[in-house]
Amino acid sequence: MKTGTQHRDRDDEQALNQVPEGEEVRIVRIVAGHPEQMIRLSGMGVVPGALVQVRQRRPAMVLALGETTLALDPEVSAGIKVRK
Repeated sequence: MKTGTQHRDRDDEQALNQVPEGEEVRIVRIVAGHPEQMIRLSGMGVVPGALVQVRQRRPAMVLALGETTLALDPEVSAGIKVRK
């Protein structure tokens, strides 16, 4: 049953802003409020399938994405769903 599988998969997800510092996770989906935000994130490489490491959580979420370091607002990081 595809529906049950999709539901189970989403149960494994968590918001990026809940990931402890130092942990590496894979982005599985992005819930953005505006299309411009999706375009900006994808331009920085923040896309489903990308592997990121949380470097800092406060005052802003700081991520390592390959050789790039990014800082994200708390609202943005809350809309990025990840899985270990």
